[in-house]
Amino acid sequence: MKFLPLSKICAVATLCAVAFSPTPGRAILTICNTAQDCMNRCSSRTGWCCPNGRQGQKLSCPLGWSYNTIYEECRRSATSGSDSKGSYTQNYGTCEPDTTYYDCFDYTTSMPSGPYQCLACPNL
Repeated sequence: MKFLPLSKICAVATLCAVAFSPTPGRAILTICNTAQDCMNRCSSRTGWCCPNGRQGQKLSCPLGWSYNTIYEECRRSATSGSDSKGSYTQNYGTCEPDTTYYDCFDYTTSMPSGPYQCLACPNL
């Protein structure tokens, strides 16, 4: 299976957004709704969340690192310190983000048919 570069995926994806989680340095790329995203959006309505056959992608950098969308890599700023003996600066290189794939889900109000593993919306 051939994978396209992230920039090309974003150019053709209908929904492509880069968001950052509350934990600094954890980059997340969301191309579609996870099952949990779909369930959160439909929680007060009647309907179902069904897989649509696509896969989304989540990119994660180590704690303290951030995702650079231009170069598609994880980066970390230099750190420095000093004591009575002297000072130092620690420079870091770059690293590849961890990639996790997940199934994409869509909300529907009509009764699904077929072999789908749909989730019923929780009416609150």
